[in-house]
Amino acid sequence: MKTIPASVLAAINKETGREAQVLVRVDWPSPIGTKWYGETTKQLEDLDIRGWLAGVTPLTSTVGPDWSAATTDVAITINDAGGELYGALTFPSAPVETSTARMYLHFAETTKADLVLLAKGRVTSPISYSEATRQLTFTLFADHRSESATIVLDQTLDSLVPDESDGKVVPLVFGVPRDVPAVLIRKGPVTFLTQDIDSADTQFDCESDHTFPGGTIKVRVEDEYMNADVNGDTITVTSRNVAAFTAVTASRPSNSPDVSNPFVLWIDSDQNAAGQHIIIDGDDVPGTHSTNQARLCVAQKGRKLLFDRPWTRNTGDTWVIGAGIPVTAKRYAFDWLDTAGPANANQWTIQAGARVSQAGQEFKTYLVSSVPATELLRVRAYRTYQQGRLGITGRKLVDVPQDLYVATNQTYLLPNDEGTLVGVTCTQIRFPVALEYLNQGWDDDTVYVTVKSSTGANVVDQIQWLLEEKTNITVDAASFAAVRSKVSKYRADHAILDATDALELVHDMAYQARCAIFISNGVAKIRYLSQAPTPVYTLRNDRNLVDSFGLELTDVTELYTSTAVTWRRGYTGGDQDKRFRTSKNIDRFGVLPDARDYSIYQRKSLVTKSSTFWALRKSRTWKMIHVVADMRLLPFEPFDGIELRLNEAGQSVAVLIPDGTIAEVYSVRYSPKPHAVELLLWLPIESGGNFTSSNAYLSDAGDTSIADPSPKPAKNTIARIAPFAFSMYSEPMQQTVAAKILKVITSKTAEIELYPLGLSSAPSGTGFLTVIKTPPVALAVGQTGLVWRTPMGSYQTDVFAQ
Repeated sequence: MKTIPASVLAAINKETGREAQVLVRVDWPSPIGTKWYGETTKQLEDLDIRGWLAGVTPLTSTVGPDWSAATTDVAITINDAGGELYGALTFPSAPVETSTARMYLHFAETTKADLVLLAKGRVTSPISYSEATRQLTFTLFADHRSESATIVLDQTLDSLVPDESDGKVVPLVFGVPRDVPAVLIRKGPVTFLTQDIDSADTQFDCESDHTFPGGTIKVRVEDEYMNADVNGDTITVTSRNVAAFTAVTASRPSNSPDVSNPFVLWIDSDQNAAGQHIIIDGDDVPGTHSTNQARLCVAQKGRKLLFDRPWTRNTGDTWVIGAGIPVTAKRYAFDWLDTAGPANANQWTIQAGARVSQAGQEFKTYLVSSVPATELLRVRAYRTYQQGRLGITGRKLVDVPQDLYVATNQTYLLPNDEGTLVGVTCTQIRFPVALEYLNQGWDDDTVYVTVKSSTGANVVDQIQWLLEEKTNITVDAASFAAVRSKVSKYRADHAILDATDALELVHDMAYQARCAIFISNGVAKIRYLSQAPTPVYTLRNDRNLVDSFGLELTDVTELYTSTAVTWRRGYTGGDQDKRFRTSKNIDRFGVLPDARDYSIYQRKSLVTKSSTFWALRKSRTWKMIHVVADMRLLPFEPFDGIELRLNEAGQSVAVLIPDGTIAEVYSVRYSPKPHAVELLLWLPIESGGNFTSSNAYLSDAGDTSIADPSPKPAKNTIARIAPFAFSMYSEPMQQTVAAKILKVITSKTAEIELYPLGLSSAPSGTGFLTVIKTPPVALAVGQTGLVWRTPMGSYQTDVFAQ
């Protein structure tokens, strides 16, 4: 309902004050400037009103098919006997279409401050001037400006955007949506080989679209490190087989339960060695016959490394490096063709298409949301793992260990709709070493992140954020506060992943939330449609003009009786769109199909609630009444509630509309000559009925609030609890003892403790291998499973990534 000054309301209620005058203010460009036009020439305080206003078309505010409402444009005609406006049209530096205009109503005995604003906006087409009539006609267009709700990365504006991200949309996160695909924004210099190379090549070509610095740098070609000069698309090697690091002290802590485990060594730094080879010079270790040893590190717990094979002599006897003995070792990040024998530096070939990166700059940074987050709950990515002894591989979405990334809110210069860079505070995830470089089976083409957005989970707050940040529209605080509390139980957790206009998105989100948005003169009001409105006025027959009453039905062509609903629980490749159908009133109208995508909810119960409301509302025809009344109905706007008391003034319409019925304003049409207000009221009464229908609204009684989702924080684990059996000796006789993984102690891969099934309490100790019975069982944790070595042989268990 419009806010009308008390002095105007008093004037409207006076017989003499009902004669109103339309005033139009136009802010013409120089040299004309601001001018006021009216139906008659007059002076209103300091306003010089010219009586040049020849005509104004009726102004209508109405509800559309999807219950979004807006005010129509108005055509205004101004007399130009002196040719002033014609001069404006022809003046080179005065484009008329840049002008702004406002239309007011002025009532007698009121002041300039009491002018009632009817419409405002821009002067727009059709703009025409008639020489015959000397009149200028233009349209007053509502100046509702809206930009894209999301941000699209543009490599032409930001050269640091990777090729694969050019044109990608930065997610806009609301609430706490699950597994939002982050978009890559920055990565370390990288290119790809254009030819095959082997271990002897010292010069080769690569693709030239990289950002390597000049001079000699350390590059990584697939999994081999080398020092090289990069000049355009040519790499000139100065040294091959450069160790990733050296001077590793493999001393064994004497107090560790693994002090004698031949599968275990320690390093003296926090560098990652999992998935790579450690080479120890045999000259450093007594008893090795000076033979170099190479082993694949399959897991790492802190500074403790676990290998695929024990450290052995050529004769096959096991040996370990004694506690306190420092050994110089090197780490290489390439795969050997043959690791059974001594290390040989000339055993590999790298094929065209292999990745070439700058060592030490192998980072990746992703943008999670174009609004800041208040909390990060989980980061996940796909990982390939091995299942069972047959070596079958599988792919699974798993948590990314927290020590592999850093999450912050960071300001970036990102493109806006005008093609310029502006500062935007985003949530980012930075991997100091990208997952793909870890050789642990990670696929980081897409990283899925669950965060809690600073916008909150209330759809009203989200709509307000969009209007205030992405449009030139302000919000009506009172209506937004009222609806905010009504929808608080229906949390909206979603991410906008496509380029979409903010105002279109606002109306769509309101529809899904069983709400409607009405925008007039740059102010947005919101109405909760699922409950009957509180009436703001009582309409009686004494307000109506003679013979103005009419009865209508809603448009039959807008009926839908069967709606195919689409929604989703998350945004990963495994979160396929969910579908179900909502059908109502088919027996009466037949199948009238519709399709709706419910994107703001990630719970089926919330989608069902909303789709049921609209299925009930849109599968029926409803009664509407048409009345033409005097200016006392001027304050009304779409969705206002009006109590009907049409039987109190002598006309008996009780059969059609019982007194006390709460109608909703569907449209308001103001006609300036003669001054009258025409109302179309929607009734919650179905065609063929006489009383308020139970299908008009949908009760919220019994619905409960939903707390924030709370995914468990990402843990450093790749193994899940799963029972399996293995053989071990008991007493002098061999027997099979059932065992179960009870605990996962994790870092970048996994560390496992095993105990027999049925054990009433867990034994103490958190060593890499803890078993109750003897003899000891040798264990190694791989990227994808467990390798067991028992007196009866060895096999691999089915332990999956988690």
